[in-house]
Amino acid sequence: MSKTSSIVSLRLFEKFAEDLMSTRGLKPYPIEEIKDLSDGRNIHVFVKREHDNIDGSDPIRSIKRKPANLMGLYVEEINPYARFWISASSGNFVEELGILANETGKDLFAVVPPRTPSQTLETLMNLGIHVVKVSEEEYDLCPREFTVFWVRAVVNKCNKILNVDQYSSILNPLAHLLMTAKEIDGELKDLTHIFIPLGSTGTFTGICEYFSRFHPKIKIIGVQ
Repeated sequence: MSKTSSIVSLRLFEKFAEDLMSTRGLKPYPIEEIKDLSDGRNIHVFVKREHDNIDGSDPIRSIKRKPANLMGLYVEEINPYARFWISASSGNFVEELGILANETGKDLFAVVPPRTPSQTLETLMNLGIHVVKVSEEEYDLCPREFTVFWVRAVVNKCNKILNVDQYSSILNPLAHLLMTAKEIDGELKDLTHIFIPLGSTGTFTGICEYFSRFHPKIKIIGVQ
């Protein structure tokens, strides 16, 4: 690696570290025991709620804020002059990315599946996000993955649009390895199983990587 490349890489790493410290300041979601499932049995079931903020003070907040902030701030650093961002998402990721886009003066285009709830579409538009909803016919050609391929094809044709791609960025699982997994490990001991919903698989991959390294006896189960 040349000296210039090393300097650029170091600068990006330092900026990434600053962004990470800023994002880590997010208040962790609570982990609660579900008494109805635990009482009378020799098991204890806990839930880490990562949906909309439970106290109502920040209704848009979701688990996607972690990777959206890291990825958005990173692409802003490597290409600050790109005015247009685009991303494939079913809702939560582009909602969080839209907040950051507003703060950094970017125009964000969200490419969403045809069955995206109307409430989600309304929220996206209220955030000033440009919504592109693909048709049923297009989506059914390759369910779940069509929006991702569509965005990548658009970016290949137009170099003025920057793809914030949660499905291919290492920052997606890294956000959960460094934050979500550590939050779980710091609060709960003697775990035997962790069940994780699958989506972009960033949460699953990050948590699985963390616990396979530090607590390999814990079983990680993905739920689709």
